Amino acid sequence: MNCRRAMKTDYEEICRWWVAHGWNPVPEHLLPCGWVVEKNGILKCAGFLYVDRTSPCGMLEWVVANPDNQGTESYRGLDMLLETVTTFAKNILIEVIYSKLTSESLEKLYHKHGFKTGDIAVKDVTWRIP
Repeated sequence: MNCRRAMKTDYEEICRWWVAHGWNPVPEHLLPCGWVVEKNGILKCAGFLYVDRTSPCGMLEWVVANPDNQGTESYRGLDMLLETVTTFAKNILIEVIYSKLTSESLEKLYHKHGFKTGDIAVKDVTWRIP
C-alpha cells in the first residue's frame, strides 16, 4: 500500500464510497487537501485535512474507506492514512488536529495515532450552506 495526495480524478470514486456508507458526497469545491491510500492501483481509503489560517489547528474530516475492501484492508489503509496525515500536519507546524467520529473502532485507531477522546456531542454538527 502507498499513500499519496488525492487528485481530481479520485473524486468520483470517493463519492461512490460516501454514498455506499449512507453519506451525502461533499461538493468537490469544499474539500481541502486530501490523501488516498491505494494498493495495486485500487483506492482503499481517503481523508481530508482542513488547516486553520489563524492558529496551528487542523480538522481531519470526510475519512472514508472503500466499501469493497477485503478483510483488514480498511484498517491497514486507514492506519497508513492517519500516519501520513499526522506527519504532514506536524511538518507544517499543526499542533492540534480535530476530528468528529461516531465509530468506536475508528476511535481506537485514532488513539493509536495520538488522538484523545474529547466532548461527546449529543447532536450532529449544524452546517450553514448557502
